[in-house]
This record gives sequence, C-alpha cells and structure tokens, in this order.
Amino acid sequence: MSNMWKGLCDQANSEKATYLITYCFLYFILFFILFYELRRTVDFAAHIKFAREFALYGKPHSERFGFELLVVLLAGFSKDLQALAQAAIIVLTIAVLVKALISIYIASKECKFSLAIFLSVIAIFVAPITLSWSKHPLFPYNSPVHLGQFSGFIIHNPTTVLVFPFSLMLFYSSIKERYLLTALLAAFSCVIKPNFVLAWMPCFVLFQIWKYGYRHEIAIKTAISLIPSLAILTTQLFTTKDLGDGILILPFAAWKQLSNNIPLSILRSIAFPGMFTILYFEEIRNHKDLWFAWLILFVATLQYSLFFITGKVYSGNWSWGRYLAVYNVFLLCLIRFSVICCKRSCLESISRVVKNGVLFILISLHFVSGICYYIRGVLFHEW
Repeated sequence: MSNMWKGLCDQANSEKATYLITYCFLYFILFFILFYELRRTVDFAAHIKFAREFALYGKPHSERFGFELLVVLLAGFSKDLQALAQAAIIVLTIAVLVKALISIYIASKECKFSLAIFLSVIAIFVAPITLSWSKHPLFPYNSPVHLGQFSGFIIHNPTTVLVFPFSLMLFYSSIKERYLLTALLAAFSCVIKPNFVLAWMPCFVLFQIWKYGYRHEIAIKTAISLIPSLAILTTQLFTTKDLGDGILILPFAAWKQLSNNIPLSILRSIAFPGMFTILYFEEIRNHKDLWFAWLILFVATLQYSLFFITGKVYSGNWSWGRYLAVYNVFLLCLIRFSVICCKRSCLESISRVVKNGVLFILISLHFVSGICYYIRGVLFHEW
C-alpha cells in the first residue's frame, strides 16, 4: 500500500513538473516576442538609454535604479545599446514569468494545481474592457489601453513590469506576516518603483490594527517591516528629479488629462472584481486578504486622484500604484470565484446561475481585451 501511495505521489509530482515546464516555456516565448517587438517604443528606449548611461558613467539616472542595474549586470557591463536591449528583454520576460509562477503558488493554496495554472493565465492577461485597439484599419484607433484606466497587464513600462513580482510577493508576505521578508521586498520595490509601497504602507498598518488591535509586539514587527522602505522613500523624496515644480492637491486633475469619463474608466477597469464583490459579499465578507487588496487599490487610486505634479505636461507618476494594486484584486477575486463555482451549490438556484453567468461574461471580456492588447503590441508595436 505504501509503495502504491508513493507511486501515485511521484506521478502527481511528475505531472505538476510537466505542467510547469510547459507553462514556463510557453510564457517565456510569448513575452520574449512581445518585449522584442516593443523594444523601440518610447518608454522602453528611454530606460535602455538610462541603463547605457549607468554603464558609461557608473551613475544611475535616478534613485529608482533597480531596472538599470539588473540590465547592466546581465549585459556584462556592456555599453552597447543592442546588448543592453537584449538584456532588458530577458529581464522583463523573466519578471513576467516570476509573476505568473507566484500567482500559481497563491492560487494553488485554495485550488487544484491545474486550476491554479489556468487562473494565473487569466489573471496575467486581464485588461480594462476595451473594444477599439489600434490605428491599424483592423482595429479602430483608441488611446493606449492603460491610459485613464488601471490595468494589471502593463507591457510598455519596463520598471512597472519588473516591480510587479516584487509587489505581488510583498502583498502576499505581508498577509502571511513574514515581517523580515516583507521589509526586504518593500525595500527592493522602492529601488525599482515605489508607487505600490506608497499605497501599501498605510494599508498594512491599518490591516495589522484590524487583525490585532494594538499589541506591542505586533507594533514592533510592523515597524521593522516599514523602516527600510521608509528610509529609502525619504531619501528619494529629497533627491528625486521627477517631482516637477512640486506636488499640489488638485482632485482628479491628473486623471482628467487622460479620461473624459472617469466613472466609465473605473467600470472598464474593475467590472469583474467589482461585480463579484457586490454579488458575493456575504461569502467573502470574512476574507480579510481580499479586503486588504481592495484597500490598497483604493488608497493607490486616491493618491492618483488627489496629487498633481506641477510643471509637467503629463502628471502621471502617481498612477502606477493602481496598476500594481489592481492585479492583486483580480487574482484574489478569481480564486474566490473559482472556489465558489467548484461547489455544487453554485447550480442550486437560478439566481446563482445568473450571477455566475454575468461574472463569466465580465471576466471573459477582461481576458479577451488583454489578448487583443498583446496582439496589438506584437503586430503593431503599440501600447
């Protein structure tokens, strides 16, 4: 009996390994092609230039030098733009792959492994529901998918792509109360792109108070998690060059530069998780991790809604936190939705069937939008 059980376990592990290897291979190919096609776009080219300056002069372009450092190291300190671009493509491809693997790990805690892989595929590609895509005759022109909306599927900005797995690990480690790991991940995130940390920090404090009230030992552990990133953020505040002439509180001024209809932009961005939260409120009301994700998204959106960087044509630097935060919301809502759908009770009443049907349609629209966005990047080099 023990030999039979061992054989079954070995077979299951072998199947998991096969799934993972196939998954990693396909993802690496898909996103290597994508970033190769986008290598000459504005943001990508600018960051490659920053990496070259880093290699030439040994001085980073800004205090957020994580991407430039990794690219220069992988390129063997080469000063050749083509070599640096190739290194950047590999760095970004690996970043997306790690993000996907972390998503599988999180989902597998509540779902079967094959389902966790499926959910990670959906989560990686979800984008704001958009029906027009490109200047190409096949797709009538619309502004870039992410502008005015907030999307967890960002492909054009290298630092955002790179920081995604760090922000996802930071979110998960803070839920699991791994305080030292949380401190390290928050610090690494700040060195690459600090926007998620700026939204996460106050939410993490509130989350700890919500769970434990005020307890001295928890307060000390929470402080340990925050001090390294607070030190980095303070340094960046006094040395950064990206604050224009200063920061003003001008409600929705930055957002209105990119959206003529802010409520519609919000609806397009979070149609599925918003509707899921409303329809299944009773089932998820005690899932603190999901409310933590929503709180971070709310704070990140509030920051973007209130703060305006003066002296800049486009005041969008506060927008990046939303893109990083919305992915966590989508992933956790997908996991909870799949758990609910796997129960027999999901088919016990017409109302449940209707609710699930609506949610299936919405997540399908988000997913198809993301696939079209991918195609747009590969075929037309647009974002």
